[in-house]
Amino acid sequence: MIKKILLSLFTVFTFVSTFGQAIHSQVDKRVETLSIIARLAGYKEYNDNFAKKYVEDIHRHFDAYKDDTLIGYMKDVNKKDGINDDAVMSMATSLELKGGTFSFIDSWKKDLGRWNQEHAKQFVSLLNVFFEKTNFEDFLKSEATYFASVTNTYDRMMSKLNQSWYYQYYGTKPQGKFNIIIGCGNGGQNYGSTTTSIKYGKQIYAIMGSWSFDEDGNAIFPADIYLPFVVHEFNHSFINPILEKYENNATLKNSAAILFDTMKTKMVADNYGNWQTMVNESLVRASVVRYLKANNASEKDVISEIMNQVNLGFIWIKPLVDLLGDYEKNRNLYPKFDDFYPRIITFFDTTAKHITTLKSKFPKITSIGPFTNHSEDVDPSLKEMTIYFSEKMRDDTYSFYYGELGKNAFPVTKVIGYSDDKKSIKISLNLKPDTEYEMVVTGDKFKSDEYYYPLRNYTIKFKTRKL
Repeated sequence: MIKKILLSLFTVFTFVSTFGQAIHSQVDKRVETLSIIARLAGYKEYNDNFAKKYVEDIHRHFDAYKDDTLIGYMKDVNKKDGINDDAVMSMATSLELKGGTFSFIDSWKKDLGRWNQEHAKQFVSLLNVFFEKTNFEDFLKSEATYFASVTNTYDRMMSKLNQSWYYQYYGTKPQGKFNIIIGCGNGGQNYGSTTTSIKYGKQIYAIMGSWSFDEDGNAIFPADIYLPFVVHEFNHSFINPILEKYENNATLKNSAAILFDTMKTKMVADNYGNWQTMVNESLVRASVVRYLKANNASEKDVISEIMNQVNLGFIWIKPLVDLLGDYEKNRNLYPKFDDFYPRIITFFDTTAKHITTLKSKFPKITSIGPFTNHSEDVDPSLKEMTIYFSEKMRDDTYSFYYGELGKNAFPVTKVIGYSDDKKSIKISLNLKPDTEYEMVVTGDKFKSDEYYYPLRNYTIKFKTRKL
């Protein structure tokens, strides 16, 4: 346990998450070093500029080394091997740093993910030269006050985490030691990594970004925004090991493969490259919702979390959340989450069999009235119009945006409201003769009532007739 952040700011492998004790975040030399190198190599995901002063300090110290051999090598392995995003952090956690020298931990070959092993060896060799040449250690020491401020602020947010929920919900303790690392220059990016060395045991890393700052440039971590990410990462330490017991189950393999293939574009876009990851992410995300429900989150926040997951491609998330509610109500039958897993397998099997029907539930606009879209002779005295949907919609939210014609062509003055059956919405208009109008009805806030699916964006354009 880290008792004083300032004293053990860069200590590696000292953090142990033991439920019932305070959880402390860290700034990790390995993570900061690799993040900065990825930034210098032009990796887009490592070039957020939210931490303005810290980013300025980075460039002031390191820009002179942008043409270094190591930076060029990072660009090459990105092109050749797809070394970006989480692969950078996998390298960081597969290393140890002692006496100013990086070396691999004993389990590096199985923990490095998609790195080519020979390329990885060459990278570490170049890294050690770069670390010494650039006085990297001195730079990190010069930022100690900033790092301490970040971790202290993060820990205040973390104090709101209900640790007891995990044991109550899962019925077991996590496997491995959980480490919360703040990637100070990583902006809006969060990464997960796990190492399984003999020397250090299983280490689970949640490498969290920081993207919120006050007017003075100090990092802030509002609990309603950041805490769900922490809950998410903790869930992985309970859920991922269970799948290892069931991943050879034929029913699960077949059904999950169907679902993954169906949503492959979105899954791959988020670096979820196989059905196993998709299953774990589904359960982790649904369990975040169960945490929010159990810890008195507002209905608005619960619904918002579900909608976020639907937008990311987990279109079965709402019924999965409901299924896990059944688990919570029947703990006499299912003392541990593991005991409930056969029901989860059945859920994925049923969902796969009905995935076409499920996808058909995405709402779309079927018509508008009293005129048709792209009409050229709309009555300019018209004060109202109605938009009709294929599905029942949530009646507490909507979103209309300007189209390409801009603000002056936006005709909506007021949203009157939804019909009783929730399948249409009426809006007020303010029209002029002989004028073109345009508005975009979006899935940003228009969601179906059953699964919270977003509306397929729809552009309405028309022209009023001359008087």
